[in-house]
Amino acid sequence: MTIIYDVLLKERNYKPITGYYGEPKYTCIFYDEDRNKALKEMQKYVDSHGFTTPDKKFTIENVVLRERESTGKVISITPYCELFNTVTGKLK
Repeated sequence: MTIIYDVLLKERNYKPITGYYGEPKYTCIFYDEDRNKALKEMQKYVDSHGFTTPDKKFTIENVVLRERESTGKVISITPYCELFNTVTGKLK
């Protein structure tokens, strides 16, 4: 069984007055079978873009690492702050 690691941007739709609505939207920015490569790309993205979309027009809720089987079955989704120290940017 092959495990694939996806680096995803977690976004939500917002209405100006009532707040967010709907399910979170995930945008894949990187995937690989090597966890370390995925973590490096995750860190590189946060270092260069922070918690915004690549075009810097919108903020995102989080950057997450999704672990899944090659069949698509999700094993886990881990947010950036659980993987990295948010002050130093290094792996915990």
